Amino acid sequence: MAAPALVALAHGSRDPRSAATIKALVAEVKTMRPDLRIETAFLDLSKPSFDTVVDRLVKAGFDEIVVVPLLLTEAFHAKVDVPGAIAAATSRHEGLKIRATRVLGMEAAFLEVLDVRLREALKEARVRELDALVLAAAGSSDPLANQAVARLARTWGTRHKLPVTAA
Repeated sequence: MAAPALVALAHGSRDPRSAATIKALVAEVKTMRPDLRIETAFLDLSKPSFDTVVDRLVKAGFDEIVVVPLLLTEAFHAKVDVPGAIAAATSRHEGLKIRATRVLGMEAAFLEVLDVRLREALKEARVRELDALVLAAAGSSDPLANQAVARLARTWGTRHKLPVTAA
């Protein structure tokens, strides 16, 4: 195999819209890179599991996999769950090489996506003016991850000249 397989690894959710969003994102990437084998996997709560996808790729002849964690912060899942899943998979498949990229993170482009969603919601609700914004995130036991969300909230507030609270 010339190129490694890519696995877009997301957290997973009980809400089926979450998995549908991740699968749509991966489908879009596949259209841009039809030459690569790109799979979707989830750490928890959604299918297919990371183990299932790795087993499928090994069966297809791949001996190298690159995992792209679709996570926004370097919190518990990025520090513990992703490395643990990779270690378990490599121990099950002799000679398999798996490496992970950095998490997606909260790049400036993330604010552009938030702005698009915000405009859509405001238009639908027929709201013309805002007093403040709340950036709601799942939260983490990792203080650095929570600080990253708070930093993004401050940046978003500066961009809109509005108070923004991270919650």
